[in-house]
Amino acid sequence: MMRLRLSLVVALAAVAGLVVPMSAQQYTITNLGYLGGSWGYTFPNAINNIGQVAGTAENADGSLSTPFRTEANSPINQLTDNLGLLPGVGATTGSATSINDSGQVTGNAFTPVPAFPGSVFTTAFRADPGNSTLVNLGTRTISGYSGTPTSLGNHINNSGQVTGGTTTAEAAVPCGATVNGQAYLTVADGTVSTSEDLGTLQVGNCGFSFGYAVNNSGQVVGFSNEGGLSSSATHAFLATPDVALQDLGTLGGNNSTAIAINDAGQVVGSSDFNPSMPYHTHPFLATATPPMKDLGTLGGTYAQANSINNAGQIVGVSTLSGDTVSDTFIYQNGTMTDLQTLIPAGSGWVLQNVQGINDVGQIVGNGLYNGTEAAFRLDPPLNVGVSNLITEVSTLNLGLSTAEVRVLSATLDVALAEVKRANEGASGLGGEAGANLAKLVARADLEVFIAELRALANNGTLNAAGAASMTSVAMNLISAL
Repeated sequence: MMRLRLSLVVALAAVAGLVVPMSAQQYTITNLGYLGGSWGYTFPNAINNIGQVAGTAENADGSLSTPFRTEANSPINQLTDNLGLLPGVGATTGSATSINDSGQVTGNAFTPVPAFPGSVFTTAFRADPGNSTLVNLGTRTISGYSGTPTSLGNHINNSGQVTGGTTTAEAAVPCGATVNGQAYLTVADGTVSTSEDLGTLQVGNCGFSFGYAVNNSGQVVGFSNEGGLSSSATHAFLATPDVALQDLGTLGGNNSTAIAINDAGQVVGSSDFNPSMPYHTHPFLATATPPMKDLGTLGGTYAQANSINNAGQIVGVSTLSGDTVSDTFIYQNGTMTDLQTLIPAGSGWVLQNVQGINDVGQIVGNGLYNGTEAAFRLDPPLNVGVSNLITEVSTLNLGLSTAEVRVLSATLDVALAEVKRANEGASGLGGEAGANLAKLVARADLEVFIAELRALANNGTLNAAGAASMTSVAMNLISAL
């Protein structure tokens, strides 16, 4: 009955002439604020699908940095968003590096080393919603090791698995050393001490590696030195469960680093493109099937991709021609675009860095606002988020039949048409009444979409991670309508 009513409303709206073309994509920009420091240092590292942001910010006393997590689609609340520091390790600062759709955060606590002023050792943590105390993820216990084992928490997926790097034992023969820093992957809500050692790209798992990101299938990407006991060259890797660590190669230079991976197994990062120019890198897009693709730059010789969402939208930073100025970019549909050109002229913002993009298409980063350092969230038109859901339904390996994909896509197609009408607002042919009607229908259809996802998940047709991720996106869109 709901489907019949919605279809009838859509038909009537079309007859009434409410369909109007969309203007060029423009983002609205929100200042994320700060925790209360004297100059407002805030560095957002990630945004989840409901719009919560995690990162590090200056403390209220203006002296040190601490991890934070915002509420959905909200700037920093100085009273509630400070996650505090990891207890029991003597930490004086900390940073949140990643946040999943349930609001779990991972990050790092930094403890000064008195014998070496300016140095710190790190301990990975997890922050769970509703728990005011950070969870110490620990380190590996290494027999006979006299140093201080460390761990880094870099990314968390929707199952609560964390990846990063930790002090790890290795064989003195043939490795020539007994410890190194290597990538790990925890079990859901697990600790580093019981985590899986992902090894390295070298024979015998010698050398070092680091995990940058993990997707909802448990695939990890990062970097490892790729050969030789003293090799300084590092290559991007892909670690797939039950598959040997895979070298993703380079763009032609000596080094590459994988920084992010989406649920389709698409990997982004940066790579040298010329052996004689080791500090000049281009962003790449790669999968388990080589070769990696060079995404180019905004005109300079340096660029890096920092994040990719499930619709394949990629964000990062690039120098402009002459390499004296850097800017931010979004890469989509085969084209790299300067994000500065997609925000309102005269906004007072100069975008300098972007770190994360979610499946709605929301982006977080840093820049200057009227000449002062500040953090921002970019919100695209709502039709972008619905279009991204359509892409996810049709391209991700969700275990759905063709008929099931068709049903979900049809629901989203109706929602997309209505969101486009709602975006036109009172200036559209239907006026304010038409815009309000469009929002009503779009919300209802997104609620139908969520109900369809839950039904598929409950009968075991749709994997839980895929359902949870897309549900979060739809709920974010509903709240914005």
